Amino acid sequence: MREKLRLLERTFDLDLLNLTQENAAFHITASPVARIERNSVAAQAFAAIMRKPMVSPMPFMCGPVYRDALAIYDAQHNLLNVLNICFDCDRLVTATGKEIQADAATYEALCDFLTRLGHPIGTL
Repeated sequence: MREKLRLLERTFDLDLLNLTQENAAFHITASPVARIERNSVAAQAFAAIMRKPMVSPMPFMCGPVYRDALAIYDAQHNLLNVLNICFDCDRLVTATGKEIQADAATYEALCDFLTRLGHPIGTL
């Protein structure tokens, strides 16, 4: 099924855009919400969420629309990577296209984390 979804994405150009462009600039639709320092409590909370073990893998239910993302910068403010998030189909992918496997508990914790930072999820 996953391969069929990939074929549909390629056939109909559904390889949907990430929230940053190739030159590392935010896409025009992106709205930065919070800045988290490397050793802060928030950074530790995010790390704990991403370390959650995957108990039950989730099948993809739709083609992803990445409305949410976390941008990762180094100490010199250079963009290192972006974690693009689709909460509708529970899918995580980096700016380089690497899929990150997670289950429902991780997505719930990630949604709660971003909401507590002031990030509106599920609103346009």
